[in-house]
Amino acid sequence: MAESPLAGRPEFVPEWDVYRDSDGNPVTITGEQCAAVLHALRVVEAVRKAEGCRPLLPPYPKDQGMNIHAEVTKSRLLGRMLHEGLPPTRTRPPVYLAAPAWDLLYGGDPFGPKYPRVEIDPNVRVGGNGTYAGFEDVHNGDPATMKRWDWVRVFEPESGLEGPARVERVDHERKLLHLQVEWSLLRGPDG
Repeated sequence: MAESPLAGRPEFVPEWDVYRDSDGNPVTITGEQCAAVLHALRVVEAVRKAEGCRPLLPPYPKDQGMNIHAEVTKSRLLGRMLHEGLPPTRTRPPVYLAAPAWDLLYGGDPFGPKYPRVEIDPNVRVGGNGTYAGFEDVHNGDPATMKRWDWVRVFEPESGLEGPARVERVDHERKLLHLQVEWSLLRGPDG
């Protein structure tokens, strides 16, 4: 790998550079890819725990299990490196960037766009990750203007669970939204 382009620039530490491809370009990932990485980490830890292996990451005292979700998704530095392709600096960079996976946090990204909230019943599941909700269950949005792959926040008022979902289909005739929900990413107020 070629020498880091940060060499000789005092604000940067070359060893802290982002991962770069063979042409020296920063390699970045999307918000959805960040979510996939977080999901994979949780699954790997759950499998290791079930097999009696020690965790790869130390448990947090809060629940004595793997709870890196909130800490990782809130990391502006990870967001800066993985999503923006920018290396850390010796001084803290300005607070202009929320990490790419903040939409996965309970309550969503406090600095990002406000997605429509859709009330769901977690017991109603269709084909693995699917569920549906009526137009009347949409809050802070107009279901008539939604289209395939739009982001929404699903929530269940009794348990307080909520998280990201995508619109799979809008059935205007029956006034139903068909949603794809990553059920393992739903979180309650306590994480």
